[in-house]
Amino acid sequence: MLPLLLFLHVGGESGNEINKVKKRGPPVQIASGRGFPIMLLAPQNPHKKRLRDDTVVMLLLD
Repeated sequence: MLPLLLFLHVGGESGNEINKVKKRGPPVQIASGRGFPIMLLAPQNPHKKRLRDDTVVMLLLD
């Protein structure tokens, strides 16, 4: 079983264009072949407003 990495992007990558999430961080490392053997969950916040809520994060992990 692979470990799960939950990657929460920065505010500038919010919206509905998933390619924005692939610009930096773990998605870039994995795409370039330099990543570790992990399962990556990189949800995109569709809202322009910051989404910093522990409840939302826990729901993603549940």
